[in-house]
Amino acid sequence: AILALKNSTASKINEQLLQYLSGSHHVYKLVDTIPDAEEVVNYPTKFLNSLEPPHRLELKLGTPVLLLNNLDPPAFCNGTRLVVNKMMSHVIDATILSGHGKGEDVFIPSIPLIQWGAGIPFSFRRVKFPIRISFALSITKSQGQTLSVVGLHLEESCF
Repeated sequence: AILALKNSTASKINEQLLQYLSGSHHVYKLVDTIPDAEEVVNYPTKFLNSLEPPHRLELKLGTPVLLLNNLDPPAFCNGTRLVVNKMMSHVIDATILSGHGKGEDVFIPSIPLIQWGAGIPFSFRRVKFPIRISFALSITKSQGQTLSVVGLHLEESCF
């Protein structure tokens, strides 16, 4: 894995490295809705698409990913590393690479999440896959991972 200081840097590295994987790819566009009908007019789609987590997820067969939510602990929880085996419309087939379920094949469903806080003055619902590509991770997100080899991407000062 490559460790970067910021999520934004890790995301850029992930986008670049994904292009080197051969084979078929699938682009998942996440669905955002604002539950409060009065607030809908204040927040255009372009704005919602700019929020984290990203509204677009591109995957290829063999892509390493990191689970971002607890789905079925202890084997299938936040921080679990997996590799993509098959991509379908509403589910992704993957193999667990680390932790309690190492080697187990699992299905990752798209799930609805309600987002609020973090400087956002409204709540919104995002239906998404609870994963992110993990060729590169932020140093913070890598804590607790068992990684045999890492590279550090330090284009900015740490301190």
